[in-house]
Amino acid sequence: MTKQVSEHAAAAKLIRAELKKHNITGTVRAKSYAGGSSITVTLNNELPATHEAVKLFCSKFQYGHFDGMQDLYELTNINENLPQVMFVFVNNEFSDELRQAAWDLLRETMQDFENAPKCQTRAGEVRCGYSWGNEWVYKVLNGSQDFGFWRSRKQRVLIAG
Repeated sequence: MTKQVSEHAAAAKLIRAELKKHNITGTVRAKSYAGGSSITVTLNNELPATHEAVKLFCSKFQYGHFDGMQDLYELTNINENLPQVMFVFVNNEFSDELRQAAWDLLRETMQDFENAPKCQTRAGEVRCGYSWGNEWVYKVLNGSQDFGFWRSRKQRVLIAG
């Protein structure tokens, strides 16, 4: 007798295998609940381009999306050949060391941060333009502000969508 694997567990297994194949660190958790199912992928210290590639790859495992204007879930991505879930979330979490490295770069690069506290946990005390220091750290880490931070970091093979 073979064990039946649920759709959400099967989808999570495929995502996990793809991450492993490309040596991408993180966790994949599948949940089933009344009215739906979801998968949460949590990456660790990955490049913004890798994060985007993983999101693109994982999007095929989500069979639709929620339309807040109409307050309904639309089935727009059904693929009978893949196990799919209602929602797929992909997060990229950064270590304290990486946050500190981004903060150090900002302190060296931006004029308003030259006298800022050395510890990135106090970045929220400093304002530059319309953003606080901790927001600038996030911008550097997610790649929306490029100060060359990720150029020196190890490049990874990206997952094809």
